[in-house]
Amino acid sequence: MLTPKSRKMGYKLDQSPFYCLQSKTKLARLLRSSPTKLKELTVSKDLYTEEEIFDPKRNKSRLVEKPKPELKRIQKRIEELLKRIELPNYIHGPAKGRSYVSNAKTHINCFVVRSLDIEKYFPSTRSKDIYWFFYNHMKCSPDVAGILTKLSTYKEHLPTGSPVSPILSYFAHLNMWKEPD
Repeated sequence: MLTPKSRKMGYKLDQSPFYCLQSKTKLARLLRSSPTKLKELTVSKDLYTEEEIFDPKRNKSRLVEKPKPELKRIQKRIEELLKRIELPNYIHGPAKGRSYVSNAKTHINCFVVRSLDIEKYFPSTRSKDIYWFFYNHMKCSPDVAGILTKLSTYKEHLPTGSPVSPILSYFAHLNMWKEPD
């Protein structure tokens, strides 16, 4: 039985409701939608707005790709379910209850600190990386992995303004983050 503390900590990847998901009907239920609505969302071309936002720190503009409300609701549900999976302590940004502040606190009194910022990280995370995660790691059927990929990506990459992009960027590159055996 899950205690409140263990519920807060999350569960292993193979305990996720996405794990071994083979049915489009079950996927729709899990995402609090219908199979028909999910199909509509995977084929529609008008699900995002693109907006240039000026970043004064870098003195340049960046493109933000925002999902429209109907798709955003589905993406938030995917994000919510993925954030329940236990993440390693070194992951801060997309982890529930962690942030850049908690990341900074872990480095207090460290002799050497390295900072890594991958330019255009979301746009460089391709649809095939997302599909790879759902198909190979989550062991979803090809059609379910395809639907989850289409719901989570825009123009063949993770969109910059989607709620699911931070957590999926971690999972899409899972092998890169794992320590070697």
